[in-house]
Amino acid sequence: GSAADAGGFAAMVVAAIRRHLAQVLAAPEQAAEEEGATPFGGQSDQLRAQLRMCVELAGGLFIAGACPPAQLALVLRDIDLFDFKQHGPVGQAACVHDGGNDEAGQPMPKCVLLSGRVLAAQPVPGDQMTDWRDRAAPELGVPPPRIALLAGTALVPPHAGLHEYGATCLQVMILKPLLKEDHRVEAVLWLMRRCGRLIHSDGEAGTTLVDALLARLEELRGQLPKRLQFGISDLLEERRAWV
Repeated sequence: GSAADAGGFAAMVVAAIRRHLAQVLAAPEQAAEEEGATPFGGQSDQLRAQLRMCVELAGGLFIAGACPPAQLALVLRDIDLFDFKQHGPVGQAACVHDGGNDEAGQPMPKCVLLSGRVLAAQPVPGDQMTDWRDRAAPELGVPPPRIALLAGTALVPPHAGLHEYGATCLQVMILKPLLKEDHRVEAVLWLMRRCGRLIHSDGEAGTTLVDALLARLEELRGQLPKRLQFGISDLLEERRAWV
């Protein structure tokens, strides 16, 4: 097939990897809440293995020339190596809806934080929860899988149409990370050891991505177990040969 067809197929594969990663990050926590289980222990090992699989697939696509740095950066953003700001415990938002409609006259819900602050990213007609979540992620500074909406005391399903909730207030929740930070760092270290030099040499986008990841790893180094500290130190030493 043509290069355009190959690029389109690769984009579809990356999108599938991100969807699976979203399930790894979000679905188990909901199940744990329902069953009174904990997301760690045996469940943590399963999440760790699935995270590694997602990173290996993305890295393999990059090595094959089918996943540019911009697509790889989306996968790494979803892994959420970076810190996040907790916006408050689960509870009822102090929200008063103004009863306004969208431009088409369809009543739409308003998404607010626990503090009552209304987000700039608001639902529009045709939005599923996941559509709105993708737009809200940059504003909240967290990966989309970590964002949830609460209608009363019930979680809004990921693929629910938000128009179904009408002119109501939906509380924005930031879910706790399911994967231990150690596991996220392990996955990124594996990717950098296997593909770091190639990513770094792939134009300005690749260099910027590698520099940002290594800067964050160096910032975290003192908070991590010794084995990961040594791994980061070795990687930073290797990085000097990439310049």
